[in-house]
Amino acid sequence: MNIPFRRRARLAVAGLWLCAGSSLAADLNPPGADLPSVHAWLQAHSPALRAREFDAQASDARAQAAGALPEPMFEVELDGIDFERPRALPGQVESTTWRVRQQFPLWGKRALEREIAAHEASAAGYRRDAEWLELVEQADMAWLLWWHARASAAVLAGQLETLARMREVAVARYASGSGAQQDAIRADVELTAMRREAIELESDAQAAAARLNASLGRAPTAPLAAPQDDPEFAPGGDLAALPGSLRERHPMLQAEASMASARAGMAEEVRRERWPDVAVGLGLMQMGDRAAGWELMFEVEIPLQQGARRQRERAAEL
Repeated sequence: MNIPFRRRARLAVAGLWLCAGSSLAADLNPPGADLPSVHAWLQAHSPALRAREFDAQASDARAQAAGALPEPMFEVELDGIDFERPRALPGQVESTTWRVRQQFPLWGKRALEREIAAHEASAAGYRRDAEWLELVEQADMAWLLWWHARASAAVLAGQLETLARMREVAVARYASGSGAQQDAIRADVELTAMRREAIELESDAQAAAARLNASLGRAPTAPLAAPQDDPEFAPGGDLAALPGSLRERHPMLQAEASMASARAGMAEEVRRERWPDVAVGLGLMQMGDRAAGWELMFEVEIPLQQGARRQRERAAEL
C-alpha cells in the first residue's frame, strides 16, 4: 500500500508524541517512594517478567492443543491417462480414486501427550513466579542500598551543619583570645574529612540509584521518587523450618518438579513407541462419470528399527 508522504509524516509525528507522552507519564510517577511502588513498576514494565508471562501463555496454549488427532490426509489418484490425449480431470481418465486417510495414535499416547503438556505448562507458570521473586529480590536490595545512601547523606548533612557552627565558635573564640588555635584547626580538619565523606556518600547514592534503575529496566539516570518513610521489616515464622517450606513452596523447585514429571512422561511416551499406530482410509472409485465402488484401507507401522528405538528409550530414561 502506497501511503502519501504527508500522511506518513503525520503518522510519524503522532507516534513520537505518543512515545513522548508515555515517557512523560512515566517520569511524572517514577518509582522509589517505597517498596510497593518499586514492585508495581516491575509488575507493569519489566521485560523479563513479560517474557516469562508470554512463555506461560504459550505453554498453556500448547497444553490445550495437545493430544489432538493428526490432520487427515486427502488423496486423488488418476489412472489410465491417455498418451494421445493426455488429460488430468477426473471425468476424462479411465478411473479416479478419491481417498481420505486418518491416523489414530493408540495405547494411550494422546492422553500421555496431554499430561506432558500440562506438566510443561505448570512448569512455565512456576518459572514466571520464580522470575518475579528474583526481580523483586534484586530491586529490593537496590532500593535498600539507595535508601541507606540517602539516609546516611541526610544524617551527615545535619552533622556537617553542626560541625560548621562549632568551627565558627572555635574560630571566634580563637580570634577573641579565649580559645586555643588547635581547636579551630581541629574543627577545620574534621569538617574537611566530613565533607569528603559526604562526597563519597553522594557518589554511593548515585551508584545505588543507577543500580535500582537497572533492576527496573530503566535508564541509569532516570528520575526516582524520594523515599517517603523508612523501610519496616517484620520477618515471621521459624527460620529452622524455612528449608522445608522452601522445598514445598519455592516456585523454581516446583517448576523443576513439574519438568521432572514431564520428562518421566516423555520417557513413557518413547517406550510406547514399541506398539505401532494405525491409520484407516476410505476411498471412492470413479469410472468415467459414475461411481464404481468403495475402497477401505488399513495401515500399521512395522517396528523394524529396534536398535534406534532402544537408543531413544535409553536417552529418554537418562
